[in-house]
Amino acid sequence: MKTNFRMLAKYLTYRNLYLLGFSSLFFSLSVSLFVISLSQIFLGLIWLTERNYKSKLNRVSRNKFFWLIVSIFLFHLLGLLYTAEFNYAFNDLRIKLPILLIPFFFASIAPLKKAETRTIFFFFIAGLIVSTSFSYCDFLSASDAQGFDVRNASHFISHIRLSLMMALAIIFLIFELVKNKVNPFFRVLLGLTSISFLIYMLQLQMLSGVFALGIAGFVVVEVKLFKLKNTLYKKSAFILSLILVITIGAYVFSAVESFVFPNTNSALCKVSKKTANGNDFIFNAKNKQLENGNLVWDQVCEYELEKEWNKMSEISYYNNGNTGQAVRFSLIRYLTSKKLPKDSDGIRQLSSQEVNDIENGATNFKFIQNKGLSKRIYETAWELHNYIVNKGNPSGNSVAQRIEFWRAAKYVIKHNLLFGVGTGDIVVELNKAYVEINTVLSPEYRYKPHNQYITIFVTFGFIGLVWFLAVLLNCFIHLKNNYLGFAFLIIVSLSMLMEDTIETQVGVTFFAGFISLFAIGMVKQTDQN
Repeated sequence: MKTNFRMLAKYLTYRNLYLLGFSSLFFSLSVSLFVISLSQIFLGLIWLTERNYKSKLNRVSRNKFFWLIVSIFLFHLLGLLYTAEFNYAFNDLRIKLPILLIPFFFASIAPLKKAETRTIFFFFIAGLIVSTSFSYCDFLSASDAQGFDVRNASHFISHIRLSLMMALAIIFLIFELVKNKVNPFFRVLLGLTSISFLIYMLQLQMLSGVFALGIAGFVVVEVKLFKLKNTLYKKSAFILSLILVITIGAYVFSAVESFVFPNTNSALCKVSKKTANGNDFIFNAKNKQLENGNLVWDQVCEYELEKEWNKMSEISYYNNGNTGQAVRFSLIRYLTSKKLPKDSDGIRQLSSQEVNDIENGATNFKFIQNKGLSKRIYETAWELHNYIVNKGNPSGNSVAQRIEFWRAAKYVIKHNLLFGVGTGDIVVELNKAYVEINTVLSPEYRYKPHNQYITIFVTFGFIGLVWFLAVLLNCFIHLKNNYLGFAFLIIVSLSMLMEDTIETQVGVTFFAGFISLFAIGMVKQTDQN
């Protein structure tokens, strides 16, 4: 019994307890909001029970990057001085507490050893395996439904947050596979895990994560190659850059080509003004909506569409389908995608399976089976074309509606340029701006900017934005030789272009956790992964 207690005491050192706390924190990032909070409470208790406060506080006070990272939280405290909505402000401070706590815990202890940082990362990977396993089961059970939104497959956290974590995990796994001397079985395991993560991202159309992974991986490889003295390697880096850009460009162009070169000149309306049954087609010249390059509203006979559709489906033509989307719109877009006449003859050419697909929200025959990344790229292009060219309402379209978010933010910034609106007033001021700019967005879709840089600009003005960018820039410079840390900064910086990354509990913990790990916890390590 005494021997067991001695062995337990040997491993239950404060150092190992800190490591346990950090490991559980990073594990829970993709799995549990509750454990994220519990892990920080656990670290706080360890900090208090360890005592030795003077030494720890001295270590914290001397750490430059602790103060840099925590300054983001301090700006939110300063923003209380000129805010009116304190309920929102205090809730925002609660969400952003990890920016204060996590750097503090990392700065309080001696820098982590290589084995310790790898342990934390493998716990992070383990959490992702658990999260994606549950999410993939949900995806497989519901993916046959045409109206299924892949973003709903993410079981524990948001689709975008999960994709960013997986992008970082893949880069870590590749570093482990390439650099470290491990046994063949473990190398195979690392390779299979990274491949499975990538397949998951592609199948679930994680465009943000794939984009961030591609850019971060590419930049890190290029920087590494250009630092080598061998001219051949530098030429190889240039050729690799060229091939990659051309390949990605060709892939994206193939998905959006129909919006660049539409088939408007060969519209069927120029051939016939009446259906085969003698009914009039309706032409809406103002509506430029496209499907596979064909004008959606160019030759439509809704009288025949309604009559024939109601014969084939139990869902009425003017009712919503199984996904809440109007059957009428799904049907007309689907017929357009196949270049079928939008009348009774066109509907009769549909199979019973296609009718079922349309009831479940299918709008394009190309994506009945193909549900990969090309579908997400096409949908993004469709959203932007419909908003910019067709002047359509972007409400509910995740990419296009961001332009309206940014228009409202621009209005607020214009009137609060230097210091912003303060910590708590951003939602109130944006709601006023949406009215002032006569937005077409429905009230339920009037959100915050979904761009972290713009959100900082609105909240703290030009001064706050410059400081926030200065913090990121200093971290980039500090981690220029730590390729994994550099990759993380690229991923998180790119995510901030299309997301309010640090405005949610998971997002802010992901940001604060890894930037603290790399900039503070691994301060004496370079190019270690």
